[in-house]
Amino acid sequence: MKFNIVKSDLKKKIWIVDDDRVIGNIICDYFRANTLHEPYYFSCVPDATKALKSQTPDIMLLDWIMPEISGLDFLIHLRQNKNTKNLPIFMLTGLKSGLEFEHACNAADLNGYFTKPVNLPLMARRIEYHFAETV
Repeated sequence: MKFNIVKSDLKKKIWIVDDDRVIGNIICDYFRANTLHEPYYFSCVPDATKALKSQTPDIMLLDWIMPEISGLDFLIHLRQNKNTKNLPIFMLTGLKSGLEFEHACNAADLNGYFTKPVNLPLMARRIEYHFAETV
């Protein structure tokens, strides 16, 4: 049996929502150079919210602490929306641990998290694994 894999089937939209432009650009650059995926960077929740009106990512990397609205509050909002309630979301955080963080993530049905500074090859592998699980 022969399978025809179309490159566009493998290409996923990865949205990075983080107020730290350096981190956002580093993650985007890494995914462009080392994966087939299309990363999109948003420096604030309002920009990502506006973009969600016309498109939906395949996965979102969301910063925990941001100025306008916290990543957790945005995550809760996304989980309450019928169009994004099943969107895979991974949190980015500078917190190394903490019961408050763990409980909040579990309560909001987070798919996982990465601590900063992010190990980019590990992040890419975990995201690839997540995509492979959902096929």
